[in-house]
Amino acid sequence: MDIQLSSEHRDLSARSRAFCEQVLQPHELSVEENGGLSEALRPELRKAVCDWGFAGINHSVEDGGEGYSIFEQMLINEQLGRATCGLWAVVWQPAISLRFASEAQKEQYLRPSCRGERRGCFAITEPEAGSDPRRVRTEAVRDGDDYVISGEKWFVTSYNACDYIIVHAHVDVDDVLARLPRIRAATRMPLGVGFGIRDAESARKISRGADAVVIASSLIQELEAVPPAQAVERARAFVKPIREAMDA
Repeated sequence: MDIQLSSEHRDLSARSRAFCEQVLQPHELSVEENGGLSEALRPELRKAVCDWGFAGINHSVEDGGEGYSIFEQMLINEQLGRATCGLWAVVWQPAISLRFASEAQKEQYLRPSCRGERRGCFAITEPEAGSDPRRVRTEAVRDGDDYVISGEKWFVTSYNACDYIIVHAHVDVDDVLARLPRIRAATRMPLGVGFGIRDAESARKISRGADAVVIASSLIQELEAVPPAQAVERARAFVKPIREAMDA
């Protein structure tokens, strides 16, 4: 068995390492000292990701990505992992679940995300469900043209750098949810613009003023795109308010 990398794969690995060393690592000290990447640097780094050919490496060319195989993605991420302070995340890799979205959803979420114009995050973890997502209790129930979301989410990675949230939920109370014990209840909180946002200042802080829309997805391919106005008006969620801890 020949386990040597092909010349194309060696070139991809070398290019990925060069990107890490030339684009990401020079900012490690600044990120460490300032507790994050400055807003001023973000446009420059987004442009670098596109110029180097690393925009949406985990999605097909048809959906706006680079069309790399799983093995090629591994080669890229192996080199990006040389950067500290989470700088590897500068190379955006939109949620794989969006691959199964409708054309309307792809046009609204996936393709702009592959171009670096939008960014989403996953709301999966709950008080009783973390490493075992089968225990998730959040529900998405159809109400006319919309889905009403009820549940509690916390520890949502990168929620403060995203403008839409993909919520892992049971659609129309499926069989899995029916088998789970009801351990606790929570109080409803309006979702609003962003993630459990009650005021404009927090909305700007968390969603950078953008129209944050929820796609309820454990079965995302069955859902229609949710218009922002309707999502704000009708969606409801039980949300763990982490922003107080972040602001403390």
